[in-house]
Amino acid sequence: MKYYMTLTKVDFFIPVERCQDCLKAIKALDPRKGTGGSSAEDKWFAWINTKEYKDAQTLQDALSAWHWRTDTDNDGNIVNLHFDGEIFEDEQFLFDAIAPFVKEGSYIQIQEGDRTNWRWIFIKRECIIEQGTLAWERFMGSRKFVFELDMDN
Repeated sequence: MKYYMTLTKVDFFIPVERCQDCLKAIKALDPRKGTGGSSAEDKWFAWINTKEYKDAQTLQDALSAWHWRTDTDNDGNIVNLHFDGEIFEDEQFLFDAIAPFVKEGSYIQIQEGDRTNWRWIFIKRECIIEQGTLAWERFMGSRKFVFELDMDN
């Protein structure tokens, strides 16, 4: 199933020394496992150009093929992600592949078109999905409301 999404918050890090292994993991992804295609024999990752990620020379290029743009620091670490698409579908395959190389606790928070909130979080070399919930708390701060009643009139 495809989803329209908005990236709402990202805390993401891949150390430079893990980038080559991460690139290899992406290039090893089998497009026949994807949800795109017209038949069981003709499959690919939805919205993804297989040749582009298979031929990528850098991790940044491979992630870009999946519509994820990166920011790097002066040392070459990947320190942020931006989603350049508007629809995602097979990202779980991507994030499962790169999970062993992503810093523990990194996450990518999403809001879907129906305002559902959730995130991919990288824990113990795996990528899991957490569903967000909205909680309302009663404000019991220091605000005072003063009502003056004129009982004589």
